[in-house]
Amino acid sequence: MASTFTANSGIEKPGSGEQAGTWGSTTNANFDIIDRVSNGVGAVTLSGTTHTLTTTDGALSDGHYKVLVLGGSPSGTNTVTISPNDQDKLYFVHNTTNQSVTFTQGSGGNVTVEAAKTKIIFADGAGSGAKVTDFTAIMQFTLDAANLTGTIANARLDQQLQDVAGLAVTDGNVIVGNGSNFVAENGSTARTSLGVAIGSDVQAHDADLDAIAGLTSAANKGIQFTGSGSAGTYDLTAAGKALLDDADAAAQRTTLGLGSAATLTAGTSANNAVQLDGSAKLPALDGSQLTGISDLKSAGAVGSYALIYSNVGGNGVQIGDTFTTPGNINMLMVSVSGTPNQSSAFIAQGTWRVMSGELSNNSASTDNRALCQRIS
Repeated sequence: MASTFTANSGIEKPGSGEQAGTWGSTTNANFDIIDRVSNGVGAVTLSGTTHTLTTTDGALSDGHYKVLVLGGSPSGTNTVTISPNDQDKLYFVHNTTNQSVTFTQGSGGNVTVEAAKTKIIFADGAGSGAKVTDFTAIMQFTLDAANLTGTIANARLDQQLQDVAGLAVTDGNVIVGNGSNFVAENGSTARTSLGVAIGSDVQAHDADLDAIAGLTSAANKGIQFTGSGSAGTYDLTAAGKALLDDADAAAQRTTLGLGSAATLTAGTSANNAVQLDGSAKLPALDGSQLTGISDLKSAGAVGSYALIYSNVGGNGVQIGDTFTTPGNINMLMVSVSGTPNQSSAFIAQGTWRVMSGELSNNSASTDNRALCQRIS
């Protein structure tokens, strides 16, 4: 009886009484085929655009390999035909070429292994209608975190990862946690979620702040704006700082050493401060309001003052002018208890200077008087 061969691997089965004394060679060849089918890794060199992967009965061939490492330099997508088309085959295919490789066995369907990819393929050996199936795709499955426990190295499979995986990839979005899940938010919403909303949590961009930030700090310098969006520094002296920390104008006057006169209005009215006129002379004053001035009779010495009423000859005398008694005086009266007195006993001879008011050639009255000082 002639030998037969196994359906898928072509292993020889000698017939009864056949190959007497020569079984060793056949058996060894069969063991080599079994080894290649179960664990063999074969390099398959491709060229052009077609290649036939053949399994030969009773002899070692490329079709027996379990793992196919595709190499060579195909000129384009290469079609590998698995032959014969009536054998079931399971191959682990690793494509190291720079072209895609399509496996076919019949009209039922093909599988393409892209360049630099690896797949597990199955040929069903159904003759002319044979189909090649991608077992890699069949083996892919979806992990449901609800049905998983524990961890996988370098990955935590949980609801949060599913949240992230389900988010749309939108330009400008940021992934943040909302307390329960991860969500994608745009920049403005994400800043609010993170507590850094512009204008409420953090300062918005401001040209004035930019201007201040651009200054160089130094001791005893103040900051001032020199224009819109521009700033500079100025010297801040100790005297200036002493005024700046005062609470009000009154405190500043105290710092400057100013008394109550600093708040008076210049003039000749009540509670006014007397101011020299344009000729550097005192203005006309109401001498009747003066107090503490000795009468001429008791204070006729040089340097003493008197309130004098007079009818003076000539053009009269004004502030700063001098006159002598007697001399250019037609009538001279001095104040005694505020009343003009014409007694000659009150006339002290000497030189006098008008300090305030004037003496004219009018008749003696309270409107024709002057505060005078004896100078000699």
